Amino acid sequence: MPGPLDRPRWTPDWRLSVSGQDITPRVRPVLFSLSVTDNLQADSDELDLRLDWRDRAIAVPRRGASLALAIGWRETGLVDMPAFTVDEVQYGNQGQGLTMTIRGRAADLRGPLRAPRSRSFGAATLGDLVHRIAADNGLTAVVAPDLAGLTIGHVDQAAESDLHLIARHVRPLGAALKVADGRLVVTRVGAGISAGTGRPLDGETVRHDEALTWWVTAQDRAGASSVAAPRHDLDAGVTTWEVVAGDGDGPPVEVRYGAPGPAQAQARAAGTAQDAGRRKETLRLTLEGRPALMAGGDLILEGFGDETDGRWAIQSVTHRLDVSGFRSEVEAETPPPATAAAGSATAAPGAAAVPGWRVVETEDGVQVIGLDGSPLDAAATAEAAGA
Repeated sequence: MPGPLDRPRWTPDWRLSVSGQDITPRVRPVLFSLSVTDNLQADSDELDLRLDWRDRAIAVPRRGASLALAIGWRETGLVDMPAFTVDEVQYGNQGQGLTMTIRGRAADLRGPLRAPRSRSFGAATLGDLVHRIAADNGLTAVVAPDLAGLTIGHVDQAAESDLHLIARHVRPLGAALKVADGRLVVTRVGAGISAGTGRPLDGETVRHDEALTWWVTAQDRAGASSVAAPRHDLDAGVTTWEVVAGDGDGPPVEVRYGAPGPAQAQARAAGTAQDAGRRKETLRLTLEGRPALMAGGDLILEGFGDETDGRWAIQSVTHRLDVSGFRSEVEAETPPPATAAAGSATAAPGAAAVPGWRVVETEDGVQVIGLDGSPLDAAATAEAAGA
């Protein structure tokens, strides 16, 4: 996309529909501001509209009504934003005349996905669990291939929402969970995949002359010295062994939920070690409206300096239109390092404990190491685990 030095002044444009009805002509004369925020994780995306309501030209929308917004530039066309549902309406006079604020949330997060349930699953893999939860909530599951095949075994859900159930299996793996536009998406953080669709995103290049403001925070944060991922023996009802990953100089980090077998523990330990040490630099960037920027995509900086140039993983984007113009506000982080995909050789829940091995992070990636210090390959891991 051309930068501000490459083109004449463009005109911001947008289109808004409520319950399928285009109300743009009525809203345009009374619009004070609009903003739409796209988040990487399952945090609800947000749409905010602030209107001049002195002549009450716009009816108060009912809670639960659908909202559809497209935003962009008149010269290049509009980009559709995710679907929203009216979640809150505020109106009144706070000394500046009568105004109304309409707040929308991601449509798919207002349904039964957040309701507590109690049940059990015999899901073979993480992909099976995500597809089952998606089907129960009328959603389409999109799961990264290297995560879908991870064996998880028996799963208990006790007074827990479906959203939280998926999150507690996904986040220890260093992955992102997002619900948007009828999809339940599980992707690797920093993989350049849209959090809303699960589709690959082209990296968006931003030159230094395109930035209105930018700010980098570099944290001297030590990586985890170790990561513990206990395995619980379901038959014996005890923790039978512990997995350790990472060799940094920071404090140890414990994976909250146990794993039923070596490969699951390896994946969780690797994901937790990666997550504990990756948030070392954060970027806040404001530029003229770039509606193609989405959470989960890559931001490629050029001309900012050797310390800053290169790839950043987008965590959230807010597109804002008001009296100051059309701007995009980006929050990004240094991308995580590549991680080894989880293997398929795993122990069944309740299998006998296998002493004398641990998971460590080496120059060659995350590996299962035996008592003698030699790495175990997938076949040896399966044999050791009793698979």
